[in-house]
Amino acid sequence: MTTATCPASVATATADRERALYATMLRLRRFEEKAGMLYALGNIAVPCPLGYGQEGAIAALADALQPHDVLVSLAALPGLELALGASPLTVFQRLAGSNVAAGAPHALLRRPGQDVSVLNRADPAHIPAPGRAGASIVLATGADELAPFVGPTRDKILAILMVPSDRRPDTSTLPAAVIFRECDGAYLDAISAALEAARETLAAGETHVGLMLLTPPYAGHARDRGRRPPARRDSPDPIALYRHQVVSSGRLTDADACAIENAVRDEIAACGRAITLACAP
Repeated sequence: MTTATCPASVATATADRERALYATMLRLRRFEEKAGMLYALGNIAVPCPLGYGQEGAIAALADALQPHDVLVSLAALPGLELALGASPLTVFQRLAGSNVAAGAPHALLRRPGQDVSVLNRADPAHIPAPGRAGASIVLATGADELAPFVGPTRDKILAILMVPSDRRPDTSTLPAAVIFRECDGAYLDAISAALEAARETLAAGETHVGLMLLTPPYAGHARDRGRRPPARRDSPDPIALYRHQVVSSGRLTDADACAIENAVRDEIAACGRAITLACAP
């Protein structure tokens, strides 16, 4: 009896995870689209940092986190906040706050067992140590930002650079011990596998491990393909790729995918209306 039920249980868990990942990727994309509209209307104080094309990388990173990990993002990415469980309305409200324009936060910190904190800056000296079974993960979009976090006085750091595939940064400013493995950031499963391999390398005794997530080089929110630079017009969409994968696997039907898309659309639309009403004179 047990042997017969195990495969079904595993398949169900896999399908549930795939649904959650797909919903997360869509939530990130729809949030940014709505944030762009709200900024144009003057309902939020500052433009939303763009992560178009990075949804798969962000969703995979959030999914790969373990309870005892410490995560430091050297950019306050709204998408990462959402992927880690923040309410879209809460993030909209933060972007709409008048205090944001005066000094936009530019770091996120996730401690074991605590919600994500939005910081004005990330100080390596004040980053808490992970739990015994956890890892310290530092996410950045530029190599220079990582330098203070991967110095000789700090060890057991998983340094992640998330950059468009046509903008590989110069990592020569980082310690020679940090060798970056490149990963195709268009494919969520590849990212998950790369994160797991990096964690195993740390557990095996490496001091620093580097991972470069090369995401599709989309040009912000430009929906008109003619407005994108030629090198970016044919970039794969990680959300479309993942939708095709999970539907082709049979664990998600077209009807299921459409239901998820509609639910996310309605959720973001409701949050957008709330912000618009709050900002009405």
